[in-house]
Amino acid sequence: MAPLKVHGPVRMRSIQTGITKWKEGSFEIVEKDNKVSLVVHYSVGGIPKTFQLSHNIKTVVLRPNGGKLCCLMLTLKDASFLTIDKVPSKDANEMRMYLDAVLHDRVHTAVKPSQGSGSFGGVLGSRTTQKEANRQFPYIENQEDADQEESRNKHQKTITSPLKYETPAERERVEICTAWVKTLAGANIPLSKTDHPLVGEFLDIRVQNGGAIPGRTQLTETYVPEVYLKEKENLKLKLKDKKITVIFVECCHDEARSILNVLFAPLQPDCCGHINSLLVVTVFLDAVNHTTVSQAVVKAVSEFQIDYENVVVIDTDDANYMKMSFDSVFSTLFPNSVHRTCLAHIVNLIGESFRKPFQLVDTF
Repeated sequence: MAPLKVHGPVRMRSIQTGITKWKEGSFEIVEKDNKVSLVVHYSVGGIPKTFQLSHNIKTVVLRPNGGKLCCLMLTLKDASFLTIDKVPSKDANEMRMYLDAVLHDRVHTAVKPSQGSGSFGGVLGSRTTQKEANRQFPYIENQEDADQEESRNKHQKTITSPLKYETPAERERVEICTAWVKTLAGANIPLSKTDHPLVGEFLDIRVQNGGAIPGRTQLTETYVPEVYLKEKENLKLKLKDKKITVIFVECCHDEARSILNVLFAPLQPDCCGHINSLLVVTVFLDAVNHTTVSQAVVKAVSEFQIDYENVVVIDTDDANYMKMSFDSVFSTLFPNSVHRTCLAHIVNLIGESFRKPFQLVDTF
């Protein structure tokens, strides 16, 4: 049964509300007059906020948030951005499934609100059978009979297991799909462009085996993990037995959540004489302090199988918790390392200090 209501910390960004603070609440799907809406309730009460979903969804993103919890992010075409965090994985997956159906106009709006949760087979309506729905959303197959742990383990297998093929045709399909994902990612082109009619026509007519390339949903679920694993192994080879500078910086993304970017720079110039840094991991931080930062960096170093003695430089900004991370953890764990603070950050602080007494400079 697909839940039409999920609970967790809620945050919104819209023209009417601006960016709100995190508050306990819920997302509820409401179907009325052949239209689908999302109603945001707060646990403390107040007037609910209603957002139209029909023909208004831009993207639906589901990200794991530790253990059996997920973060569900919904971007609307009217520039609204809705997030609900710490939702049980099974409920979040099923809510995402419903929102994907709305996005692709597969919702059967004849489902009455009085039916409560309702069967998702009914939600898809006559245009898509349940069998077809399972092909399009492979992560929900047999989900009715699986508990949350089984569902989570099944999802993890798609990330860690290589793609299988038994015939030459299957091998060619896997090769063209992984090559397509790698090309789009390398060119910074969204996978959603694959669903554009002109792109589909070009692939069918001009690209050999291009017709085998599926839509964004299947590319994301099936082929992105495969490409990621291969690129990760290539990075491990590039970093093997190299002296490494570890660079990490904390910043905020568009939901105002703190993230930590960890980069490795092998101290070996390329053919042009340049030292290149490689982004290896991006971590969402629930709290920003020397403990969470240290844990994320140590995990990244271990994951890429870098010898601790090969870490020779720790490069951070000038924040106190960054200094504490080195003094309390990295100076001992990485015995050959020295701490360097980012020159650009220091120059920026000097510039701000110089500009501060001259407030009229910023007045027009």
